[in-house]
Amino acid sequence: MAVRIIVVAVALLNGLWMLIDGSYVLAKGKYIGPGQPGPWSKWLSAMGLDPFKMGVPFIVLGTAWLACLLGLALRQNWGWVGLFVCSALTLGYVPFGTVGSLIIIVSLVLRKSRVGYP
Repeated sequence: MAVRIIVVAVALLNGLWMLIDGSYVLAKGKYIGPGQPGPWSKWLSAMGLDPFKMGVPFIVLGTAWLACLLGLALRQNWGWVGLFVCSALTLGYVPFGTVGSLIIIVSLVLRKSRVGYP
């Protein structure tokens, strides 16, 4: 039960934060926090993408987090797989996204039956 609560709490925080930060950058043209986003922004810049134009992808990823969390709560296979994928995509969102994603990935892999995998 504790593992399930941790996964739900961390996934909820990650999903909501991605939604809020994505909405904020769309509205204000900058992210919440320091002026320069984390290391992930350097990776995007190296690929020719503007990190400050990532509001919509952040909102999509945040929504995916929440949808997959619902799927996990309903004990659907796609919820487990979706949270694993969302976690992998959020690993570069240092520091909180990285730590939260690692917690979820480890929990999902080691405790499949306790987090809701049928």
